[in-house]
Amino acid sequence: GELTNVRIGHRSIVDNYLNNPNIDHFQWGIHTTYNTIYGGGEALVDSVTDPELVGGRVYLRPWQWFDPDLIWQRGTIGISAFSDLAAPTELAIEQDGRYIVQNGRLESINTDPTTIIGLDIEAQIVQNQQIAFTPYTDFNIHLGQGFGIHNGVFLAVRLQEDLLMDSRFEHRYRGQDYIPNYFGTLYGIERFAYLPAHESGQQLPKLQWLQNVKNSAMHGGVMEIGFSLADQLHIAFAWEDYEGPENSSIWMRLDIPATETVELALFYTRTNFDGFAGLLDFKDAFMIAESRIEISPWFSLIAQASRRWHLNADGQYLAVDDNAFSLGGSIAF
Repeated sequence: GELTNVRIGHRSIVDNYLNNPNIDHFQWGIHTTYNTIYGGGEALVDSVTDPELVGGRVYLRPWQWFDPDLIWQRGTIGISAFSDLAAPTELAIEQDGRYIVQNGRLESINTDPTTIIGLDIEAQIVQNQQIAFTPYTDFNIHLGQGFGIHNGVFLAVRLQEDLLMDSRFEHRYRGQDYIPNYFGTLYGIERFAYLPAHESGQQLPKLQWLQNVKNSAMHGGVMEIGFSLADQLHIAFAWEDYEGPENSSIWMRLDIPATETVELALFYTRTNFDGFAGLLDFKDAFMIAESRIEISPWFSLIAQASRRWHLNADGQYLAVDDNAFSLGGSIAF
């Protein structure tokens, strides 16, 4: 169905992915996970009828096979690969310089497959009832583009019996022509319109931007902190920043189980702004407020009020408000 806030592995390639940021283009996607004490995996398909983004991650805990009592039994080695099978690299343009829109989407003249592969390791150094401390490293290569290195830690601390703090702190080295968490919340928009590239204000597709606008290497990082109160309230936010201008991003999430069968949620994100001044500039932000009512163990009624993106006839994306009702399903094994 509709995929929201899909996060895979250490989130360095796929983070908070959403397959329906555009209100004019709905997709049914699949995200599945499998986990055992020896390893597991995750798989992602953005659309079952017209797949564009596909990929997955498999991971092993190899020391479990030899001596489960060793601290290294908590170590994990993972491999990831995610591809956009037909990423736009050139869009059709009218004589007046505007992009051509067909069937509610920008028309692509050329597309190329693009793939990011990654190797990751982690080790749960400390894990008890009060604290969990897990350092990790991800090394990712965007084939034909650049590479990035992510060094971070997950830290969970039980502050009180019913109050848990989860956090992540990560240093990132962005090699030339590499973008961390490439498949993020707004990728469905960014694959057509990423950043302004020339005086007209028109935006290039994300892959074309990487191929034509040289992105220098830089350092940066992300800080993520969340609090959970007795399974009744969860609030989290993350701040991402790098050297140079217009390299800041933020997201915030609030989940409230109102009753045993009713859940409320709010999600907000904004990317590529400069400093704290653009933190809450709603004009080009993405927001979802959701109410989910469980009608059976497998199905829920979903009501959403959101600020998503609409493609105008002149080829420009604008943030607009939208309301929707849907039926969602899930099966747990």
